[in-house]
Amino acid sequence: MPTPSLRATLRIFGKAVALLLILNFACVALAYDPIAALTQFNTWWLVGHGRDRLVYPSDFQNGQLPMESLLRAHKLAYTPKAPDEYRVLALGESGIAGWGLPDSDTFTAQLTARGVQIGGKRVVAYNLAYPSPSVARDVLILDTALAYQPDLVIWFLSPAALDDSPEATGKNGVLFDLNRARLKRLTDTYNLGAWFDARMDPESAASRLIAIHNQDSLPVWFNSLLYPFVAPDLGITNRHIGSEAIPATARYVSGQRGFETLPNDTWRF
Repeated sequence: MPTPSLRATLRIFGKAVALLLILNFACVALAYDPIAALTQFNTWWLVGHGRDRLVYPSDFQNGQLPMESLLRAHKLAYTPKAPDEYRVLALGESGIAGWGLPDSDTFTAQLTARGVQIGGKRVVAYNLAYPSPSVARDVLILDTALAYQPDLVIWFLSPAALDDSPEATGKNGVLFDLNRARLKRLTDTYNLGAWFDARMDPESAASRLIAIHNQDSLPVWFNSLLYPFVAPDLGITNRHIGSEAIPATARYVSGQRGFETLPNDTWRF
């Protein structure tokens, strides 16, 4: 045994448990989430710049990270706003994110390259689009990105993003859960509690006494540390929507679940 006796071992174990409980309740009292704080650390400082686009699940075997982590790895976090910069944030889905395109061919890259000036300041656009439609998800991204002093937000919407059926949450469900506190604050502020309650499982009383949450994000975060040295994966495709025939019938129409009542709670986002 590493200790002189069983009694000494039990005493050490008891002290360790007591210290863990003290640390846990200290974090709860301070509203500090250790895993959320840890996942904000990344290795982009090694190369001196951030990503041009947000981390997407296909990069890490369907992994997701909190919004703060996504933004901390983005070029926004590594680009101090210059006095002559007119900062533009672009929100949207896969088309604006640039599915199948290199960074240089995305909407934001092309907009920046045009050299447009507004009020004597040069337009610099940042790509905060995220595949899979959801206005609630876009609002989470925007709420996080407001800390980076945008002058203009361009938000591309499609009807799919306004689908009010709970099933439409899809892949964004994990992202909502990782950002539960931010989402709850937003829905409480704007009287969208019914939307939140219909999509999010109730939080147990016991969970409020535990400081460590979302342990599943740890391996995703660990993989993300290699990201500055791995090309991002946003799909390789030869598909061009603009060259396809317009569907004979609309895909999202009144009468379908999720569009039966407008404006609905999702619309109100």
